Amino acid sequence: MDTAFDRSTVFTIAHRISTIIDCDRVMVIKEGTNVEYDDPKLLTKNPNSEFSMLIDEKDAEEKEEAAKKAEKAVVDWELAPKTFK
Repeated sequence: MDTAFDRSTVFTIAHRISTIIDCDRVMVIKEGTNVEYDDPKLLTKNPNSEFSMLIDEKDAEEKEEAAKKAEKAVVDWELAPKTFK
């Protein structure tokens, strides 16, 4: 997509930060209102920006999810038959 739309305006509704982090501009909409519109690289440098806070929140969620998966893997391993150990 880097070159296919060089001279176009593309609107992307994203659920993953990685989908839009390389875009020229990001618009953050909160409760139906535009709260930020800027280069995502600049927004991430401002710890008080909504975009930066979304990234921090996502990182925390991903860490928590990874911890849960790791815990489940330990439980599953303990329940595994001895032939798999």
